[in-house]
Amino acid sequence: MSYLEIYNETMFDLLGTLPDNWTQLQEGQPMTITENEDGIYVKGLSCHLVHNEEEALNLLFEVTHLFIERIGRNKT
Repeated sequence: MSYLEIYNETMFDLLGTLPDNWTQLQEGQPMTITENEDGIYVKGLSCHLVHNEEEALNLLFEVTHLFIERIGRNKT
């Protein structure tokens, strides 16, 4: 499962903000749109294995919670 946002021509890996991916973010690996024989994909976009709907929803909830915390910190 991946979760990508494109805003002002910039790509953001929304699941890449999870703590287990912070090392990759700190290294500043850019994401690029690439095409190969399997199709189009985003190089550098994190991918998380989920086994059911509940695991997918938990990932989305965790990302939403992190964004709410970040917005709260930015208001002060």
